[in-house]
Amino acid sequence: MPKTVYLISCWALLAAQTLHYQETFNSGAGGWQMNTSDLSSTTTTLYNRWVVSADYNDVTTQVPVDVSYCQFPLGCQNYPIPLIPSQPTGVTGGPRSAFLHVSYDPAYGNSCPPSLTTFSYLAPTVIFPCFPAANIFAKSPSISIPAGSQPVYLSFFWLCQGGTKAYGEVYYSTNGGSTWTKLTSRIGRDSLNRNGSWYADTILLPITRPSTILIGFRFVNLAPSSSNPPAGEHDDPPLGVDEVRVWEPSTGGGGPSVTITLTPPVAQACAGSGLSLSFSTTGTFDPTNTFTVQLSDATGSFANPTPIGSGSASPLSATLPATLPSGTYKIRLVSSNPQAVSNEESLYVVSFAGLTCQASPNPAPPNSPVTFTIGGTGLPTGPFSIVWNPDDGSGPQTTSASSLPTTVSHTYTSQGGYAVSFRVTHTSSGCFQDCAVPLTISSTSGLPFLIRPGDQLHLETPEKGQIELYDLQGRLLYRGGSDQPCPMPVRGVFLLRLITPTGAYHWKVWNP
Repeated sequence: MPKTVYLISCWALLAAQTLHYQETFNSGAGGWQMNTSDLSSTTTTLYNRWVVSADYNDVTTQVPVDVSYCQFPLGCQNYPIPLIPSQPTGVTGGPRSAFLHVSYDPAYGNSCPPSLTTFSYLAPTVIFPCFPAANIFAKSPSISIPAGSQPVYLSFFWLCQGGTKAYGEVYYSTNGGSTWTKLTSRIGRDSLNRNGSWYADTILLPITRPSTILIGFRFVNLAPSSSNPPAGEHDDPPLGVDEVRVWEPSTGGGGPSVTITLTPPVAQACAGSGLSLSFSTTGTFDPTNTFTVQLSDATGSFANPTPIGSGSASPLSATLPATLPSGTYKIRLVSSNPQAVSNEESLYVVSFAGLTCQASPNPAPPNSPVTFTIGGTGLPTGPFSIVWNPDDGSGPQTTSASSLPTTVSHTYTSQGGYAVSFRVTHTSSGCFQDCAVPLTISSTSGLPFLIRPGDQLHLETPEKGQIELYDLQGRLLYRGGSDQPCPMPVRGVFLLRLITPTGAYHWKVWNP
């Protein structure tokens, strides 16, 4: 069975509206036609179908399927299905009322009990003709919109984990279903997926009044990309819909009357930097209202948004977390009173939080090339400019790289310790990060030392000085006098530096 989270922007179902149509599905289908042939959808041999029921998958956690029915000699096989969250405030009859949703058809399972519907579905198969790719359609009864000058909106609650090969679509028709037009949500998406929790959506209906319309929902269930498809193509649950309303703003009732429109921010920004976000609103917000800036995760999901700023008026100041990996994130605004959500805007975050600089070999003999590798994890796409100083008096050097990791090399002629420094700059954004590598050039192994694992390091040296302990990323872990024991981390490989009046020495220290 399929099984992740994507939120579509919404307006809160508050304030004033005139209802032209409302269906709660609490008394059945309410005139909705299910599993119709609209848009060439499948109507026969349905292993998935539209149903109206209160299926929250808490009666059973697995769906039995008679796989031998589709030419497998395996009999009944169990597929796990997810628990469905309760409906949010605003759903009539909630939090556990009936709703319109896609379900695996238990009749297709042949002799496999139990014979019950679920909010779960079967993905198509590739190798055997068990479950062919099939789209299924459900449509409303006719909805009459009288003459008027106000815009008309469609609102509904939905959830659909879906995936790249399984997702929902919403349509309208003004000619009785002869042709259908796909609707796009307020933030520009034309599919409903990657959202495993209930969410509200409000969409402007581009119709001319008066008009008679139909509303349709299609669940698209495409064939997987291979016999062993990657994660994220077909996840549970499929599409579910509730509390379908067609309305227009007015002076009474309940419906969205406020909007927030976020102005697109800069195209890219440095992790840890500040942003100034401008926005506009319509409608009246309470004096106690607060606008909060939310940041998505690296997949663009707002399942667990990160608040990065707040305020009461435009512009808002926000600060990107310094630890973000590089990537394209989304930003949106939410209001507290009344509750509303803005459009989402994309932002490419440039991060060097995972930058590393290393030298090999280290220690190295004189007159032999040393290779420095600049790389790491969570880094941005290039190009880059790198300014680095070998610390041997030769002066800074500049190089460029189309991507990371990249390498540079240098030959040292004199023994001693060197603090090799790098500044890596992301060319298009100007974001940069420094890193350093303690390097030892020596033809001998240096001064003797003793390591006791998990304990302390004692140096025997003819002259006193300062010792510094670094990890392999160049981060300073300890600094103290050479006549004092140096505390050692329990495990790992480290770089030890001794600085005396006559010179500096480096060692690589293993603590197994």
